[in-house]
Amino acid sequence: IPLEGRVVLRRDGATVVAYGGGNRVASGTVDDDGITRWEERGAPAASPEAALALVGRFVVLVGGDEVRTFDVSQGANAAWTTSPNRLGQPRRRPTVAHAFGFLYVLGGANDDQRALADVELARFD
Repeated sequence: IPLEGRVVLRRDGATVVAYGGGNRVASGTVDDDGITRWEERGAPAASPEAALALVGRFVVLVGGDEVRTFDVSQGANAAWTTSPNRLGQPRRRPTVAHAFGFLYVLGGANDDQRALADVELARFD
């Protein structure tokens, strides 16, 4: 599936998720023959410089001051959900990681393109 712009890949078990320009996210299943069953969905409009993480069956998209998720196990029927909890400040191109039951949002840049050298975290099981 062609994705223009920056592409981030994460592999968790047998699922691969790609995020690229044009606000598109694609998820696929990996089997012995390679990646099969690509499913594409649009990403939220405010996320062209967002970061992506795959946490269990959830795709987590972090950008601006929002955290959005969808459940990969629901396939094409999955819809984006916006968390009611906001980041402390808007971020462009942060790094996102999940470990020990927490979602970590590291660095990135603010709206003035100044580098951020902090970490925000929230419980995410």
